[in-house]
Amino acid sequence: MSELTHAGRYEDGSMPVSKPNGFGGVDPQAQPETGAESSAPTTSTSFKTVQQSEGPVVSSKIKAASPALTKAMNAKKGFAAPVGKRVQATYPLQKPPKNKFVRVHPASEYRLSGVLTLTDLDTSEVYYVSPDLELPDFISSQTRVTDLYAAQMSDGSMFIWPLHRSETSWFRAAKAAIRIAVSKWVAVVARRAANTYDLIEPEDSIPEPDWSSLPPFAEMLESAFEDHMVTSVDHPFLRKLRGFREDGDDE
Repeated sequence: MSELTHAGRYEDGSMPVSKPNGFGGVDPQAQPETGAESSAPTTSTSFKTVQQSEGPVVSSKIKAASPALTKAMNAKKGFAAPVGKRVQATYPLQKPPKNKFVRVHPASEYRLSGVLTLTDLDTSEVYYVSPDLELPDFISSQTRVTDLYAAQMSDGSMFIWPLHRSETSWFRAAKAAIRIAVSKWVAVVARRAANTYDLIEPEDSIPEPDWSSLPPFAEMLESAFEDHMVTSVDHPFLRKLRGFREDGDDE
């Protein structure tokens, strides 16, 4: 009988065949010696590898920019901003952020005292209210007399600082902050435990504010209030306070 070779074949090249034995089974085939490598890959029914895509990922909605377009866009980034006088488009009505240093315009032409306002408690938006309106008592009691000041942050942005008059220590502290901010840069930080504001001066010098680009204060006010000017009892905000249902409200 031919002897098995190391490759698991007989000397004549034939493979061993399993034969039935007397116990209802088959005799095992002769196996290659330990250390012989199998050509079949190892697979598992529990662990599967991620199928690799054979081609590029293509989407009908998301497309990559062409090399020519990318080159053109990069070239545009090298152009400088237009040269000319910079004018701010809008002037928000807000208190100064605590992380910004602020100055207040020194001229009396850039402040307005005794303006009637209403604050929407749902959104914190402030509305100008015409003093000529006859308001219901429960709405009139919510109005506040407000002083308005043109101000500038250390990053150059302009805004209108509202100061709502009251008998509180907050009002007195804010009024003092505005007075000091006329002549020096300060950050206004609330200290609620004492119902006051701390004024923080910068550790380095900040250039004096440039007010030359400001339009007349009247234009700044119109920009700040814009669609928040209550000049009629039919204004949507007054109708909301009076309990009217607006079109589109759920039945």
